[in-house]
Amino acid sequence: MPAYVPFGPFNNGAGPALQAAFFSGLESWIQQTEGDIGASTVSGSTSGTATLYQALQGNVKYVLIVLSGSYNSTLKTIALPVAFTIRAGVRAYNNNGPMRFLTSGSPQGMFLVNGFNANGTATNTASVTSLPANMGGGSGSINGAFDTVEFSATGAVGPAVIILEGN
Repeated sequence: MPAYVPFGPFNNGAGPALQAAFFSGLESWIQQTEGDIGASTVSGSTSGTATLYQALQGNVKYVLIVLSGSYNSTLKTIALPVAFTIRAGVRAYNNNGPMRFLTSGSPQGMFLVNGFNANGTATNTASVTSLPANMGGGSGSINGAFDTVEFSATGAVGPAVIILEGN
């Protein structure tokens, strides 16, 4: 629901009066952030689902991808409701399968943290075009705009959660 136009200012005991456009927009935003609308789901080849929720769709974007237990698939894609236009951070938890982040079908480059020094800061990064399977708490960045998430053909994975945040 990008490009929100404010209706206020609101004052106790004074206008603006109740307006359908304001309250419809408010309800739409609540439904979107709760995942009631705007969710996209693909089914696995034999079992499970991958569901993408894009709770924030303006200048700041937030996507949650949930893989149910025993999700398995041939190659599947989900288009984002609103594309990331610059870059995104990525975090993956539990048993995720390989995935790529595409712009018009082309994979975007990623940097993934794969080592830390004694101070706890990242020292090694891997430059890849695919989020590897079983990251289990891994993080990194997607270094360009993307409009689609691609789930690679793989054996059974899940449950897993993947979080994308950026603009």
